[in-house]
Amino acid sequence: MSSATVPVQTVPSDDIRRLEEVAALGWPAPSTSRLGDWLLRAGEGWTGRANSVLPLGEPDLPLDEALASVLRWYASQGLPARFQVPLPLCTDLDEALDARGWRAYNPTLVRIADVAAVLAASPAHPELPAVALDREPSQEWLAAYHYRGGGKLPPVALRVMTAAADPIFAAMIVDGTVLGVARAVVDNDPAGAIWCGITALETVPAARRRGIGDHLLRAVIEWAADRGATRVYLQVMEDNVAAQAMYDRLGFGISHRYHYRTPP
Repeated sequence: MSSATVPVQTVPSDDIRRLEEVAALGWPAPSTSRLGDWLLRAGEGWTGRANSVLPLGEPDLPLDEALASVLRWYASQGLPARFQVPLPLCTDLDEALDARGWRAYNPTLVRIADVAAVLAASPAHPELPAVALDREPSQEWLAAYHYRGGGKLPPVALRVMTAAADPIFAAMIVDGTVLGVARAVVDNDPAGAIWCGITALETVPAARRRGIGDHLLRAVIEWAADRGATRVYLQVMEDNVAAQAMYDRLGFGISHRYHYRTPP
């Protein structure tokens, strides 16, 4: 089944809002501000999630005044303004931004599953060594992670990835070489559900198609399950065909979508 045929689950708006609140906890920005129910986030420009407005309700100003305030705040951070727009939760805002010329880009799926179901579907790989789990990433871990195919991580990346309440950093190490990495967090949503969030899952190109991604994913989900997590979420760009196929196979459904918008 391709990702295009995986249906978007009928998820109530309140559930989408709670999941986005949890995801914001799992990838916290160094600088934040509030504008009513909008969360403004800045992290020296590294990653869209840490450098965008998360609009989970209404601002405490009329829309055009609120947008002007957003522009000023991001200018004070030395950054361009940007919204992360969860859909269909923020359809009205998305249409209003579109009408004002804000450009949409990077369509992304938020995929969710039951922890138990993923573990049942995830194959064991006894031929691979145990995954190393650490509370902070090693220099080798940082060198193996390339956000969206980029180069060396900036210093702010370490601040973002270690600022969550309960992160873990997984590495697949063979003969002293890191062949794959993953990061996971555990957070409660406002309704009390315990979520595992998966980020930074990457296998080095030369070691792909050997089950390392599955092995890492299983290890961090088992770690989260030991901490009471019963649900798991992750974000993956719509055009990442290989990752979508992996998550289809492991039983991840699609909760909702989001994209970013920047001003004209």
